[in-house]
Amino acid sequence: VTHLRLRGVTFTSDPLKLFMDALRVCTLVHLSFSRCRITDHQLRVILHAIPPSLKKLDLNHNKITLKGATSIFTNYTSLGLSLTMLSLHGNSETADPADGVALCTAVADVCLMPLCNIHHLDLSFMGLVDEGIVAFAKKLPYIKCLTTLYLEGNFISLTGGISLCESLKQNRSLTFLSLCHCRSITSLLMRAVTRTLERNKTRVQGGYDVTVALANKKKTPSLKTPLIMEPPATSPPPRVIR
Repeated sequence: VTHLRLRGVTFTSDPLKLFMDALRVCTLVHLSFSRCRITDHQLRVILHAIPPSLKKLDLNHNKITLKGATSIFTNYTSLGLSLTMLSLHGNSETADPADGVALCTAVADVCLMPLCNIHHLDLSFMGLVDEGIVAFAKKLPYIKCLTTLYLEGNFISLTGGISLCESLKQNRSLTFLSLCHCRSITSLLMRAVTRTLERNKTRVQGGYDVTVALANKKKTPSLKTPLIMEPPATSPPPRVIR
């Protein structure tokens, strides 16, 4: 087993520990607990049993608080984590601003580690406010590993948006930034961020109505046009050479 996705499965602590212990023998690369009502205590059980091979951890729409999320990063080295993708989408929409600052600071500190390989990070709908975003933005110019960042649905206003805009002038690694559903992010601010990122060829997605701005000025597909994936054409049977 290399990829395991669980959705809507609830655990008590003891069965979860047995389940995670069983996964240690697998070469697990991608593990997802989606809408499984994972609490901070259960998160500790998961983190202490993660196999060294794990690269992608998806914990979206659970019951993890900002303090629980912060513990992932404050214990990142001692847990032996080596993730390339981490999603905490939709865990704590209302929280103490001080906890948000602690989370954003811990995230930045991990991303600044020389051996950090986190490329994709989703902190959407986590109840983050400007204070946390400003704390993260101060260290963003020095972060080299992060390429994709989702901050959707947080309480980011003009103050947080401007701090991100200024920090991104000095960052060359970020290639995708999403600020969708941040009600206080105005179209004027999004245009300013887009202009800032034009030289980085960074794709910016923002606005409450999910408007998309491509900083590299490529044509944006219409949101009304569905994206249809055609199945691959059936290849002819192989010829038999006698």
